Amino acid sequence: KMDYLSIQNNCLCGNITDEEARVLMEKTMKLAQIEKNYQKQIKQLPDGRWWIRLEGKVIKKKSIESVYEEIYKTQNQKVELALVSVAEKWLKIRQATRAAGTWSKDFRFIKNYLKGSPLEHMKIDKIVYSNTVEWGKWCLKKNPKMKEKYFKNIKGELSRLFEFALKEGIISVNPAKDLSLHTDNFIPPTKHEDTDLIFSDEEKDNVKKLIFDEAEKTRDTVCLGLVLLFNTGIRDGELNELRWKDIENDSYLHIQRELVEDHDPETNKLCGYKVVDHCKSKAGNRRIPLNLEALKVLELQKQLSIENGYLVGKDDLIFRRDRKEKGLQCNTRCYEPRIKRFCRLANMDVLKSQHDIRRTFCTNMYYSGVPLKNLQKLMGHSSLKQTMDYIKFKEDDKDELLEYLNMI
Repeated sequence: KMDYLSIQNNCLCGNITDEEARVLMEKTMKLAQIEKNYQKQIKQLPDGRWWIRLEGKVIKKKSIESVYEEIYKTQNQKVELALVSVAEKWLKIRQATRAAGTWSKDFRFIKNYLKGSPLEHMKIDKIVYSNTVEWGKWCLKKNPKMKEKYFKNIKGELSRLFEFALKEGIISVNPAKDLSLHTDNFIPPTKHEDTDLIFSDEEKDNVKKLIFDEAEKTRDTVCLGLVLLFNTGIRDGELNELRWKDIENDSYLHIQRELVEDHDPETNKLCGYKVVDHCKSKAGNRRIPLNLEALKVLELQKQLSIENGYLVGKDDLIFRRDRKEKGLQCNTRCYEPRIKRFCRLANMDVLKSQHDIRRTFCTNMYYSGVPLKNLQKLMGHSSLKQTMDYIKFKEDDKDELLEYLNMI
């Protein structure tokens, strides 16, 4: 029989770890509570054994302590099989196998759409399709302005949780696999014209001119990164981690690492950034040919960096932000405010984003005649479908489409 003193002594002597001691202490407390709650209900049979009927199940043991142990196992197993308990195990696995951004979405899903829901404390092996439908209705009550696309995302999180339980052998079927609610339950999606998601040739030229003018006037070492994005289509995290050694023979830009957001696993709050020595996917490691404008940007950037006192050795960063004269590394928050400001200065009707530059690059390359497989490689996409999603309809195509229609 365990007691607190013996657990503490074993821990101090090094026979058990602090974590093992904590688990044993917790178990001891639970067993003491079980003894208090059930000792009057446990009866002794003529043959000397002890028994109790618990939730329709008869427990018979040689000693009353063994009955307490069996009750503890039954209750503990019930807690472990609760969906929220399985979710916590799943979250730990996801933290070790997924990027910080993906794990952050998992964390928010459990916090916002699992805890407090009808499914939270249900035994996972008892959950059926109708329970997931009720969960979907609960989500709509919690967020009445939900769009169908957003619901599909959180439904996907729930389905991945059940898939984890399948792999662990806890359940035999995924009850959320075919979950769907009628479209009428959701507010209509925001309609974006393709032209709202890419820069027109005129907008692109105006914005780039403003950027060059500002670099010349303020000697800013950040804004030129936006021009490089227009000419390479790389991701902002890849841009932040570019080093001078990544320029090969003044001809290619070797993309091989990126800067990503870092999260505190306890609070799930952004706690800065970290460098990973790989790209978003295997396809992200690529070499991008440098055109004349890209070479001009890099040459001007080196000149500005030297003027500002930044090192320009092979291992030094290409783009730095001048903060209290420290020349800190740029991050994803450096570019978005700048591109919005340049859009305003260019009197654009729709303020475009940094990611719209990447879409613009992909669309322009496609209309210039670059084969899709080559374009996929240039963009660093794992699938051709991703590349196709980036290609948008240009305003100039309307006249061309009319010509095709007239031909038939």
